[in-house]
Amino acid sequence: MNQIDTYNSCGIITTLIDGQMIDTCPAPPLKLTSDALGQRYGLDLQSLEKICGRVRGQFGEMGNVFQLTPDGFVAYLHYRICVSKAI
Repeated sequence: MNQIDTYNSCGIITTLIDGQMIDTCPAPPLKLTSDALGQRYGLDLQSLEKICGRVRGQFGEMGNVFQLTPDGFVAYLHYRICVSKAI
């Protein structure tokens, strides 16, 4: 599975705000259901099925990341918190 380089992501943001990165720490995964995604972005059932098919086809089901449900899917979005200091 491809992972975004957390240090580079935080480093880019820190550079944009003219700051210094102090630390990063894991955060609890954000749970996103297909229902919530559809409501947030006004997606119809066909769009959600297409998204589900693409994710499943590219990455498959992963217990702590992407799971199919009877109503669609649940995704757990993993991220880290970047702590920066303004300089």
